[in-house]
Amino acid sequence: MVPARIRSTSRVYSAIDSAFETLIKRDCPKCRLVPVDFAFNQVPNPATQIWKSGILANPDSKAIGVDSDQLFGIGMQTAIQQSPLRGKNVIVVGGEGGRLNYELIRQGTQTASVPLPYSWLMWGLADTLNRVFAGQNPRTLPSEGGGWQFVDKEHNLPASGAQYEPPVDFRSAYKKIWAGS
Repeated sequence: MVPARIRSTSRVYSAIDSAFETLIKRDCPKCRLVPVDFAFNQVPNPATQIWKSGILANPDSKAIGVDSDQLFGIGMQTAIQQSPLRGKNVIVVGGEGGRLNYELIRQGTQTASVPLPYSWLMWGLADTLNRVFAGQNPRTLPSEGGGWQFVDKEHNLPASGAQYEPPVDFRSAYKKIWAGS
């Protein structure tokens, strides 16, 4: 398997890329990762051309991994649809999730996403602020988590037009903490 790895050169994504590469090497030792690097200041152009070139240079790719689902709406979808891989059984997975991506999953342009549970993240941010305002040391605060869930056509796909909502009642858990229970 030769997965093309569309990855940003930004520092934010470097830890994600490192972890991804470590897991792929561990779980798929025969896989060869082909990084296709770009910088966010290159989006949409010349990044779209960089992505197209990366895909064209690897016509035997079986998968394409994209750091950020948001890139699909600003060039990535075009790069994939205009490539010779279009229509082949190529797995296309992104991260972060978004309404456009859920529609692309329904259409078959994108295979899956690992969305960020934005609502949970915002409640976690409120909890962090509550703890800091209550005098807790920010360095000792618990991880707010947020959970990850795989979304594809058959699993966890939100209703059309809806944002991803995790299947965990995190709101009640935070309210219980805030009430001192």
